[in-house]
Amino acid sequence: MIKKIQRLVSDNLRKAYSNFKNAYTEMHLVTWERETIFYFSNFLISFILLYLHRPDSLNHPQLWAEDGTIFLRDEWVIGFPSTIFKLYSGYIHFVPRLIAFISDLFPYELIPFVFNASAILLAAFSVSLFSLSRFRYIVKNDFLYFAFFTDI
Repeated sequence: MIKKIQRLVSDNLRKAYSNFKNAYTEMHLVTWERETIFYFSNFLISFILLYLHRPDSLNHPQLWAEDGTIFLRDEWVIGFPSTIFKLYSGYIHFVPRLIAFISDLFPYELIPFVFNASAILLAAFSVSLFSLSRFRYIVKNDFLYFAFFTDI
């Protein structure tokens, strides 16, 4: 039984490495312009789908959970350089505190919008990273990339 599992894992790793090696050697065939257009189109569609999933997040934005009670309050009371590495529940929340600093530059009415828009932008950016050619060994077909990562 253990030999069978080892063989299965070994075969899967060999296939993954083979796909990676083939994709890496064929990477010169992907032009910079094609990859850039594909990335930004995937980013735009991901952003639109995330917005359409919950349009009130930008139409009627509200601060959620720690965004207002912890991160924004700390930004107003303590200030940016001191809060960036401040622990909350034992963790360093670098990104939310950076967003709180950026949102503090806007009028008070726009602060919830900045928090929500930055969350949607970061999510679309993260999903779109997987459309780059360095992930070609996972899924080789552009249509499958597009269909899968815009569905997330």
